[in-house]
Amino acid sequence: SAVAAAAVVCSGGDGSVVAGGDEDSKLVPLICPLDHSDAVKCLKGAYGRIANGFGTDFASGFGVHSVDSANMQYGEITYDGMQALYPSLGLRPNDVFYDLGSGLGKLVLYVALRGTVSKAVGLEIGCRRHRLAQTAAELLSTPKNCAEFELLQEDISRRPYKDASVVVITNLCMDMGVQGRTIDSLMRCESLRRIVCICPLPPKPQLKLLKTVKVACTWAKVSSWQIYEVVRDVSGGLDQTRASRLRSLSRSTLRTRPCSMTRLLPIIGGGKRGQQSQQQQQPQQQQQQQHQ
Repeated sequence: SAVAAAAVVCSGGDGSVVAGGDEDSKLVPLICPLDHSDAVKCLKGAYGRIANGFGTDFASGFGVHSVDSANMQYGEITYDGMQALYPSLGLRPNDVFYDLGSGLGKLVLYVALRGTVSKAVGLEIGCRRHRLAQTAAELLSTPKNCAEFELLQEDISRRPYKDASVVVITNLCMDMGVQGRTIDSLMRCESLRRIVCICPLPPKPQLKLLKTVKVACTWAKVSSWQIYEVVRDVSGGLDQTRASRLRSLSRSTLRTRPCSMTRLLPIIGGGKRGQQSQQQQQPQQQQQQQHQ
């Protein structure tokens, strides 16, 4: 079964079980992260028992921020596409992964099953697809090494992102207003370091296109996905520590050299000193004219 396949014991180079480091110093089995094929087995076991996400959907409960149905056209990344995309996500153990426009949540659960990240989160605004995603999550046989995951019904452009580090945005049929608000909100998240999307994003100094990757999807045999790195330092290569030191040095210089402005005041004719200087010069000029 998929769960049995997931319970793999890590062994040492000689085939012995690796010690877990417990206080009794006993050898204990360690659970390895799932590879692609085992993760797909788990997903097929859940999604094979529910309806698909194609067809119309609707969003309710968002009031004045209701999303146009044109933004809810549906397509999926295939299992082969997930395998191609996964290495380019560059996931790390402390990452919080987000799939924005997650549909039935397949990519979210795939990332969680691979066990590399701290947490995987999917945001989907469609009511029907969100319910199907929740059902799939309940049916999923989760191995011990599965990361924490969460599937939420939310407007991706209205969420204040606080913990996202790697984000996938399904922006193929997304209008520019929704996309713009979403990107602006994401860029305020200090932990964000990578954005992956289908269509190229408008130029921003904080976004650096690393590469494109070919991904198999339901709407195209192969689609080029954009991999962006989030660059926090846009000051021409000047790191924040050095910039802070320079600002401190500038303030210190102004405090220790107050005389420089005092010397300028008579020249520019500003302030009381400038007025006094002009008044002193006027009698001298009158005396010279009378003498002439």
